[in-house]
Amino acid sequence: MWHVRLHDALALATLGIVLLGASPISAGQNAWTSGGPYGVTFSTACLVIAPSDHTVVYAGASNSGFFRSTDAAASWTRLSSFPQSHPETLAVHPSDPLTVYAAAGARSTLRSTNGGTSWSDISIPTPALAPSPPRTYALALDPQTPARIYAGTDLGMFLSTDAGASWAPINNGLVNQTIRSIAINPLSPSTIYASGTFVYKSTNGGGSWLAANTGADSGTVIVLDPVTPSTLFATVGNGVSRSMNGGASPWTQVLAAAGSPLAMAPSSPATLYAGIAGGALSRTTNSGATWNPTSAPSGGQLYRSTLAVDPSNADVVYVGDQRGFFKSTSGGASWSRVDNGMNAINMRAVAVSPSNLSVVYADDYHSTDGGSTWTRGQVVAQGGIATTLAVDPVADNVAYLGLQDANLLYKTTDRGSTWTVPNNGLGSFGGVIQIDPSNSSTVYVGGGGQQIYKTVDGGGTWFPLNRVTNSLALDPSSPSTLYVTTPVFQQSAELYRSTNGGTTWGLVGSPGVLLRAVDTADSSVLYGLDPLSGFSVRSTDSGGTWSQIGSGLPAFTSFAAIPSSPPVLLAGTQTAGVFRSLDQGSTWIPLPGLGNTITTSVSADSSGRFIHAATNASVYDFELAGTQLYTVVPCRLVDTRGAAGPFGGPSLSDGTPRTFVVPGACAIPSGAVSVAGNITIVAPGMDGDLRVFAAGGSPAPSTAISYRAQGTRANNFSSLLGLGGGLSVQTTTAGSTDFILDVVGYFR
Repeated sequence: MWHVRLHDALALATLGIVLLGASPISAGQNAWTSGGPYGVTFSTACLVIAPSDHTVVYAGASNSGFFRSTDAAASWTRLSSFPQSHPETLAVHPSDPLTVYAAAGARSTLRSTNGGTSWSDISIPTPALAPSPPRTYALALDPQTPARIYAGTDLGMFLSTDAGASWAPINNGLVNQTIRSIAINPLSPSTIYASGTFVYKSTNGGGSWLAANTGADSGTVIVLDPVTPSTLFATVGNGVSRSMNGGASPWTQVLAAAGSPLAMAPSSPATLYAGIAGGALSRTTNSGATWNPTSAPSGGQLYRSTLAVDPSNADVVYVGDQRGFFKSTSGGASWSRVDNGMNAINMRAVAVSPSNLSVVYADDYHSTDGGSTWTRGQVVAQGGIATTLAVDPVADNVAYLGLQDANLLYKTTDRGSTWTVPNNGLGSFGGVIQIDPSNSSTVYVGGGGQQIYKTVDGGGTWFPLNRVTNSLALDPSSPSTLYVTTPVFQQSAELYRSTNGGTTWGLVGSPGVLLRAVDTADSSVLYGLDPLSGFSVRSTDSGGTWSQIGSGLPAFTSFAAIPSSPPVLLAGTQTAGVFRSLDQGSTWIPLPGLGNTITTSVSADSSGRFIHAATNASVYDFELAGTQLYTVVPCRLVDTRGAAGPFGGPSLSDGTPRTFVVPGACAIPSGAVSVAGNITIVAPGMDGDLRVFAAGGSPAPSTAISYRAQGTRANNFSSLLGLGGGLSVQTTTAGSTDFILDVVGYFR
């Protein structure tokens, strides 16, 4: 990987070092980035197009956050600064596309003046005699005086005349009403409609309200013709009804077996779209006189969906539901998926291949480029919540996935293209998977109050180990050593140890902890969770005694021990992001930038450098890059012309890479994350290219050094170290090629 920040680049420049190119690994350098998977798990809670700039679209994805597009949904950005799990309703200033209002959970109302980059709390205070603040379901701005904001809540209607700085109830005529939809007459903004038990109407800016002579329910949506404001439509019961006289009788049902979502095309008010029975859309171009069904996005059924029509083009329609985000430019005749950047999939498990840092699994998705892009083969996580993943330590195409709701264990041998259920002899899956690092055919599953099972043939057959467990951990230094905790009352949960692969067990004690991992470097160190306090605990005597650790670490939701040098511990938390420890958990350092994101699982490659977090907003990736260059006395690390050895021959040939473990050589310490120096190709037999890259990664074309036959070519370089601190070198030619590699410094 070829990259360095500004002050690093200046340091390299003083040494005459030139960077070669870019890396195949996608993680952000000392920052969290997400390459997906893109889509929506639960639903698109709300969707709005900026009236004054139709390329600006805002959306809220249930439990996954706030999203913004500035290119008409061609791409999306998740703004993690949104302080709640997601907005439930949105409204945009009529002339300023960057001023947006949102109502969210925890009964809060928010305002942003920079397109959602930051937010101010403008929540409605608790009214007199009310037990709590109102929960807002609808927001609407006066199109002529945008500082006037109407909020529909579970305590009726509220009005702000100062852009949310203060609020007052306007409930004269609204008794015990929950208001879920608001429509304002743009030609006469003092006329307002609101849905509650009935459709209500005010002609004096909310000063008083009267029922508009039709029944309504909590799902009612009101839309109003901006050209002829006396014409309005509402979803009532199981259909769409229309009033031609400002809400007075009679209302006429114009579409049966229909309901939310409902949207009108502002540029052509006779055009409306409505959800219909069976999960599709229907369209009218004559104010509801006739309706024609449209195709459904991806041929599927709409469920928990939202709908918006471009204000300037009645044929441009956006739909968001629990399967993703879609756009039609043909009035619904055809659809395109437009959720690039909408990382709103609720991921529960993530694991990096120990043998190939580019291969990452997350639920039933997989990536072969370190999280830059994701592929989903056979869908298996649809019917159950993924709880854990484990990747074969040798074969990166083999992985195991556990589903909690379905109590099933799945296995793939083709990187997730297909999954099978290796359940011959396996009872209920307990939620923990441990693979023997010395023999990947040996796998243990258990935890969750279930029996522990073992296979020695890669899941072909299973047999019980006669131990019911809450948690399970394998000693990576001695894989025949297992620890389990029993599911008795949490304060007295017993810890057992087996030193013969589960054949027999011995009681260690009753520490009342949930075991999480065995240290990757010191087998006497165990890590666990105190279920009462939620804080991390550690034993330094193989489980005999335990003490609380974790200065600076909140209660964690996920934990991983990485076999790097030095060993790395990772902990994911509910809302505080991911933390990292290099001293066996005594102190923890946050890896900031996830904002209000729930971390459900963490994993990293064996160097501890590329970190991946499964979250309620898909997968985030973080690369720990060096921040300071340390120089060393120029040292020859590799010369392939010498005798065969770790840093000598043989020559490169046939495109086969050689990997050199750098830490420990040339005064490079174990904490180094990258090295800088000079590489020289010496009298190659043929023309070709030579590439230097992090071990376990893939050589990128931009890292190539071209050379001529029988010539000598020297070039400065800087490269990240990969698996095991390794640096890989590869040539593209079939003949033998010798090279010399000298180092002058390292980053840590």
